[in-house]
Amino acid sequence: MTADECKRLESKVDLLIRLLAMNSIRGMAKVGAIVFLHRVGMDRRDIADLCGTTPEAVSVRVSEARRRGKGVASAES
Repeated sequence: MTADECKRLESKVDLLIRLLAMNSIRGMAKVGAIVFLHRVGMDRRDIADLCGTTPEAVSVRVSEARRRGKGVASAES
């Protein structure tokens, strides 16, 4: 597989991931969506893009949820 083919495949996989994430958070409140996407291991920049906020705001919301004891463990934990 050439480098160009790899980039095309990666682009398509990224699109699928975004579509699945958007479908998964449909109807959720913004904070709930942020916490959910963080728990499944999404990057804070991608979460911010999907939720219409900034990466810094995502970090704050995840930290607040952690302090409230909402069980905000990421998929990496």
